[in-house]
Amino acid sequence: EERDAVAERYHASPYKFPWIKAADPISIIIGAKAGDVMRIVQKSETAGRYESYRYVV
Repeated sequence: EERDAVAERYHASPYKFPWIKAADPISIIIGAKAGDVMRIVQKSETAGRYESYRYVV
């Protein structure tokens, strides 16, 4: 599963990523459930593209 691959890549358990609540509007829109890991991609002027991950609680 992708969640396990991300955790292995960063040598961390999924729950150690920054948290986002399942009741957050974006979590509801994409259908995220507790225990999921969300990938967030943002544009950055310095880095070009910035990826971060959030653990859904």
